[in-house]
Amino acid sequence: MLELIKSLLWSPFTVIFIVVVGTVSCIKTSFRALKKPKRLFKETLFSNNKSSFEAMCTALGGTIGVGNTIGVAGAIVEGGPSALLWMLIASLFGMVIKEAEIFLSVKYKPYGNEFSGPMYYIENGIGSKALARLWAFSCILTSLGMGNISQSMAAISSIEGVIDGKRLYFCIILTLIVGIVVSLGLNEIKRIIAVIIPFITVTFILSTILILIINSKNIPYAISEIFTSLTDFKSGCVGLKWSVITRAMRSGFSRGIFTNEAGLGSASIIHSSSNESYPEAQARWGVLEVFIDTVIICMLTGIAILSCNYEGLPIERITQYVFMSSLGKIGGIIYAVSMLIFALASIIAWFCYAQCALKYLGGSNLLFSVLFIAVTFFGGVINAGSVLIISDIFNAIMLITNLVALLLLTRQAKSN
Repeated sequence: MLELIKSLLWSPFTVIFIVVVGTVSCIKTSFRALKKPKRLFKETLFSNNKSSFEAMCTALGGTIGVGNTIGVAGAIVEGGPSALLWMLIASLFGMVIKEAEIFLSVKYKPYGNEFSGPMYYIENGIGSKALARLWAFSCILTSLGMGNISQSMAAISSIEGVIDGKRLYFCIILTLIVGIVVSLGLNEIKRIIAVIIPFITVTFILSTILILIINSKNIPYAISEIFTSLTDFKSGCVGLKWSVITRAMRSGFSRGIFTNEAGLGSASIIHSSSNESYPEAQARWGVLEVFIDTVIICMLTGIAILSCNYEGLPIERITQYVFMSSLGKIGGIIYAVSMLIFALASIIAWFCYAQCALKYLGGSNLLFSVLFIAVTFFGGVINAGSVLIISDIFNAIMLITNLVALLLLTRQAKSN
């Protein structure tokens, strides 16, 4: 039943919808997100806006994690090596869409509010409180699924592969850490993540590059597989060809969203909490976020996976195997520590998203906090396959709701 719901929500029409919204946004904003890359880096990484940097790091912490390990491996297994190409294409649309989300979130940020987000530009921009509530409710559900269960499951699995011990103890320790961190305020959380995420991101990227150097003789074959798998079919039937192509596209696009969350609107909540009042300036940080997450990390991880023999391994173990088989025990430790920190950062970021959505709906923060912490524990023992399916379902609900709003508000995402 879950597979059926997922296939309906992630049908080719959803992929087409993403392309349509991305294309319309590109045209209406005069390709603003994809132009002048030098200006992008100059006004983000080389700027002195500490608040915007902290917001980007927190949002980046929310996107790096399962999407860059299980998500990439899952895309390759489900859709074949060509899914990586579609993930790359999805990232281009992702840059445009995320830029529009953040632009609108800052533009429609209520006066005196610490944060904004899709619920505010949906309600105040298109005048639909019902659609805004639907998005906020979906955000809360997604925070428990993709934002918590998936991440805790990945963190526990990565630790188990390196350190001997009972899974129960690992689950308890992770739950206690999450409980301590969520008790801090949003500003304190952003300051902590802004210190940790840049360091661990660079470490992960350099380790992946080292793996590629070690397996350099396999890289030409890996890259060729990405393109040849588009036309390498077991049958000459035209219908089968399009069926395989559609599967690769859908898998690549859905995992592309799973990695950078563009289209969901969630990251715009954290971006809107910076002290930047100019929408276009903060929106550039969102473009950089997608570039780092998908274009750099996911592509490097994907090629590293294809350069190793991963056949027969469960999806959640593939990337870990790549690190350990190439770098030995130290590779396993780097992977485990990276995934633990990425997963923890993602869990905390999604907690912040859910708290903001809950505040909009007028719900109980204390009751949800207890539920969220409890879900962290159960995430360590839930079946990985079910987690991925449920996460894809919640993603699609958030995605479709937000894309409808972006399509209706695309004219308002232009600079003044």
